[in-house]
Amino acid sequence: MPTLALPSLEATERFAAAVAPLLRDGDVIELIGDLGAGKTTFTGALARALGSFEPARSPTYTVAHRYELPDGRWLAHLDCYRASGPLDAAAWGDVEPYFDGGIACVEWPDAIRPWIADRPTWRVQLALVDLGSRTARVEAPADRAQALVDAVLDAARGAAGGAHASDRHELR
Repeated sequence: MPTLALPSLEATERFAAAVAPLLRDGDVIELIGDLGAGKTTFTGALARALGSFEPARSPTYTVAHRYELPDGRWLAHLDCYRASGPLDAAAWGDVEPYFDGGIACVEWPDAIRPWIADRPTWRVQLALVDLGSRTARVEAPADRAQALVDAVLDAARGAAGGAHASDRHELR
């Protein structure tokens, strides 16, 4: 997937809205990016696109939040920043319930990667360009990769007023 320009919060909302319909129960979304890159912003946009009315909060100190969705599922939001290495079995046992019955977004996922190897995993890499503007790269599970490309390009075309957006890969 090429790099997408997300020059505004509205563009991030459109990007999340393009991804949301492709997600399935059990999916894990690895959120990659420096502090302030927009991982929680993306998760909040995704929660709204999935129908949650709860405000997104960073789970840095609480480790995890769960956002209820109208269809009875949830979107879990975890932050493994403070983990000093891969989680042991006891620590995994504390967070494993967040991965059952919904979709999980994980900031700083290295600590849990051994435990989620068998789950459908997305990777969203975000980078801050300047205040309010970022770039995104996303990788989808193989069975949904083409659908992701189509959804993002459709969103970009709509944001550009129907213009051919595949040349610039920008969601406005």
